[in-house]
Amino acid sequence: METQLQEPVLPRISPTSTKETPFNAEEQKMIRQARAYIGSVGKWSRFFFVLTVIMVVLTSLLGITFLVLSPIYGVLQNTEVPLWYISVLYFASTAIQVVLAIFLYRLMHAAELVQSSDDNQAVVSFLLCNKKLWTFLGILTIFMLSTMVLLWVVVWLVGFIGSL
Repeated sequence: METQLQEPVLPRISPTSTKETPFNAEEQKMIRQARAYIGSVGKWSRFFFVLTVIMVVLTSLLGITFLVLSPIYGVLQNTEVPLWYISVLYFASTAIQVVLAIFLYRLMHAAELVQSSDDNQAVVSFLLCNKKLWTFLGILTIFMLSTMVLLWVVVWLVGFIGSL
């Protein structure tokens, strides 16, 4: 039989609560500062969320533009790259940015919940959203760096083999 872990009952962390808390004055000051920091993170996540939504709209428009122009022009001028290929790259970029926007939206609302609530669970939820955001950004960074290195190696090999 599996045993389920129960979450511990955490004390309320609001320094303004009328109920008696187990925190001394220094700890209450640190809690107020932590809430202020979370509020600042919430404002920045809102700003980056708006920027990400703007980028989603712009990359979507570029993808649609290249898709519409591909039957007319065929390939990119002075290259053999088809325009529909560039459109697919823009749509892939849009998909990645949509995922990023979702993480930022969740973080933004978790920060608002921390500011409006005096419950410890709101802080835990905020930290979990923050962890997920940074995990996604880390995986995305590793993927992009490895893709750039792989493309560099392929271009170098094609150039080397072409010079033989």
